[in-house]
Amino acid sequence: MIRSITYKKISVYIFSILTLAVINSSIFAANFALLIGIQDYPDTEAFKSRGFQQLSGPRNDIESIQEILLAPPFDFPNENIHVLLDKNATHSAIEKAFADLKNKLKPNDLVYIHYSGHGSQHEDDDEGDEIPLSIQGQLKRYDSTWVTYGSSA
Repeated sequence: MIRSITYKKISVYIFSILTLAVINSSIFAANFALLIGIQDYPDTEAFKSRGFQQLSGPRNDIESIQEILLAPPFDFPNENIHVLLDKNATHSAIEKAFADLKNKLKPNDLVYIHYSGHGSQHEDDDEGDEIPLSIQGQLKRYDSTWVTYGSSA
């Protein structure tokens, strides 16, 4: 059963699911997924000073996506879905999950990565790879990042 999804997230789910459906996972040798969800961030001053608030949907997002991936037409094997939630989704745990995934992959494998949590931006440090945004009348380029559990954003 798919749990309720807020209106803003519906388009993200539809896009993700349609992308997988168009690709048709049956043409791949193996299917792997890394699902990361953080809704209970540490309640620190660094976290609060950036204007972040606790979230209420990431666990639900991950459960819903996992359910979709396990069911037809995708049929991902449960052992090929790695889930990191809340305090288990630290920067180092995510890096390790990517490294472990890389070591498992073979040619023609499919990898699906899903992140649900806060994001952050900082000024672009390798100029020219982002579309400039107009902020207070100035064009600026920003890199986007995931805010992992325990980070200072």
